[in-house]
Amino acid sequence: MDKKQEEMTKLKVKILTRYLIMAAEDKRFVSYAEIVKLLDIPLQKSGQFAGLVGDCCLKNKLPYVNALIISREGIPGEDWFTWYKENNLCPEDAVFEVEWCKVIASCIKTFHLKQDKKQKYSNTKKVK
Repeated sequence: MDKKQEEMTKLKVKILTRYLIMAAEDKRFVSYAEIVKLLDIPLQKSGQFAGLVGDCCLKNKLPYVNALIISREGIPGEDWFTWYKENNLCPEDAVFEVEWCKVIASCIKTFHLKQDKKQKYSNTKKVK
């Protein structure tokens, strides 16, 4: 990947991370199709970007907002479970579906806006 592509990828990851934080503020999920439109990428790359968002969350000590990305069936893609396990975030005896629900709850609890509009975009300022 050349430098220009690398910079574009970083920018798209920041955009998607902020978008997912805003989705958590609104207590909603984001479909892979929505990501494709937002980032102007092929569907096959949406899982890769979801993983990069997870990496961004790990780096910035944020809840894993990539868990809010769901398929048409209303569940995360296999890539999310693989990413979660590969980053040693999952206890050995854990049930993935239960872990996913815990992560979603953490996202919503952390980012849901109870305050006035003055605070509206304060959560996205944490993305570096």
